[in-house]
Amino acid sequence: MPRLAIRADTAIKWTCLIMIPICAFLVRVMPLQWGAYLAEFDPYYHYRVAKYVVENGFGEFFTWRDMQAWHPYGRPVAPTTSPGLPFTAAAIYLVLSFAGVPISLLDVCIFLPPVMGAITCLATYLLGKEIGGDEVGLLAALVMAFNIGYIERTFLGFFKHETIGVFSIVLTAFFFLRAINARRTFKSSITYAILSGLSLGYLIVSWGAGFYLFGLMSVFALALLLLGRYQIRLLTSFATMVALSLWIATLAPRTAGFPTGILALLAYAIITIFIMVEISRRTKGPTRAILVTSIAAGALIALAATGLFAPLMMPFGGLPGKIVGVLVPWVRPPIVESVAEHRMASWSALYYRFGPLLMLAVAGLITSLRRFRDTDIFIIVFALTSLAAGASYIRNVLIMSPAIAILSSIGVVALLKPLLQFARAPPPAKKSARILHAKVTKLGIATALLLFILVAMPIWEGVEAARFPADIARSSVGIRAYIPDWLEACAWLRDNTPEDSVVCSWWDYGYWITIVANRTSLADNSTINTTQIANIAKIFLSDEAEAIELLRLYDADYVLVFTTLPLRHFFFGEEAKWYWMAQIAGFDYDELVDRDLYEELSRDLGVYAYLPKRYTLLTKMMLHGSLGLEQYAPQNFTLAFRSQNGFVVIYEVPPI
Repeated sequence: MPRLAIRADTAIKWTCLIMIPICAFLVRVMPLQWGAYLAEFDPYYHYRVAKYVVENGFGEFFTWRDMQAWHPYGRPVAPTTSPGLPFTAAAIYLVLSFAGVPISLLDVCIFLPPVMGAITCLATYLLGKEIGGDEVGLLAALVMAFNIGYIERTFLGFFKHETIGVFSIVLTAFFFLRAINARRTFKSSITYAILSGLSLGYLIVSWGAGFYLFGLMSVFALALLLLGRYQIRLLTSFATMVALSLWIATLAPRTAGFPTGILALLAYAIITIFIMVEISRRTKGPTRAILVTSIAAGALIALAATGLFAPLMMPFGGLPGKIVGVLVPWVRPPIVESVAEHRMASWSALYYRFGPLLMLAVAGLITSLRRFRDTDIFIIVFALTSLAAGASYIRNVLIMSPAIAILSSIGVVALLKPLLQFARAPPPAKKSARILHAKVTKLGIATALLLFILVAMPIWEGVEAARFPADIARSSVGIRAYIPDWLEACAWLRDNTPEDSVVCSWWDYGYWITIVANRTSLADNSTINTTQIANIAKIFLSDEAEAIELLRLYDADYVLVFTTLPLRHFFFGEEAKWYWMAQIAGFDYDELVDRDLYEELSRDLGVYAYLPKRYTLLTKMMLHGSLGLEQYAPQNFTLAFRSQNGFVVIYEVPPI
């Protein structure tokens, strides 16, 4: 009977390629023990868009104005929304429905992140293999499977741009490196260039990180030219990728202006330089000078005619606001700084997400610098630029994940390979040499164990990071437990208030109010109207009379306050966020803080929180609604709802 012969290394590789994505998926669905919910805040909006598309068609997205948000003006959806993620979920749901698979759109949105997290591990394997071989690819995939920073953005219900974004980053890089590989045929090169353009375009219309990757690929292409690595396939591949991605960008209203921005200008300039280099290679004498001069002059005239020089007249002109915020952190407005994920990353934050992998990545960086192939140049540029972006915006540390995974894997392989090769070599004949060989072999084994421990250390941390219920299931409190306060509040609003009710709350909770409670909100996490957010801050930090005037201006029927004062020591609600309310509203925090009230609360109740003056609407609602202190009851507002732990309170606005 014939037997199937499979090499041991092949069997190990395929076993790993099967087990790594399975483990990645299982880790990311651990929050299921508390129930299947959408996580955080933004995923609820993306689900709302996907639902609207499924019910009304993809074309209706481009004319939709959501009147349940940003009352009374509504939200123009298409110009303020990246359509890639909700369109993807809607398309998957429609295909599954057509195939007869009994699954809801909500379940598609909830389970898509862990599925994409698992698939991204396979994409990381392909990119790692392209850069450093099978060993690097497998180890990088394992690192991505358990990386804390990546788990935090792909666990169950985290239906945000990152779900498909990191996958697109890795895939674009893989396709482009394949496209410029000199060992491939020209037809294969063009095919991969087209795939890289499609992937990059998909990323641009899906996530703001598309701007980063577009700039990264431009810098990488220019670096190859400056290092004397130019070849004709670099011109054809880069031009194809740029053309396709920019064309896709024009299809979405939010990114339609990208082809006339400064990043696109950089790409046009690089392509022009490539063309001039290619012409200078293929022609000689006066003809070359005439052609090069003509192309340069034509490019300058075209740029001037389209007004693209205008952004260059001012520092950082023409760049998207978030990119400017990365390059110049001190220009960020308070509303941006008030979001924890928008602050600068500390060393401890980086170490929490990567641990010893950072040290191994340094070894990988040194190895890449020594080899200095085209693929090595890419991973070096990728790592350094993503480190700069992540250090400026802690949210961007996520972009570092594949770069650190691959670099650290390169470092591990570079350290282990010589030792393993030495251990496999037959022992020498001389006794003294055999003794030395045995000692070096033991040293190699010890080193291998140490490296294994360093790689494995972040795995447990990654598992622990995944073992948290969704924010709404724990009421946005940093405790690993089911806390139903927010679910109760949304259910109460949905079941006990008129359908046309307008709810005033801090912008953090706007999506929950609109999507879960199905009521109209004044502001939400898109923060598209900073004036309205400032007015909401003034409502909370003013006395009752001034607050009522502003509330009636916005036709508000209810005021919702989230506070964790009952926890006494750990604060996650308005008692901690009002500092940013004061900044956004233009108030002086030091003049507004009530230090006497702090002494009173800490002495009598053991509540150690600095609150605004006791006459402010926010302080009254927190102390009365949450802690039940009747002496602080608002005179003109009626307490309509208090959740079981007192974390969410809702007051009815007095009628005119």
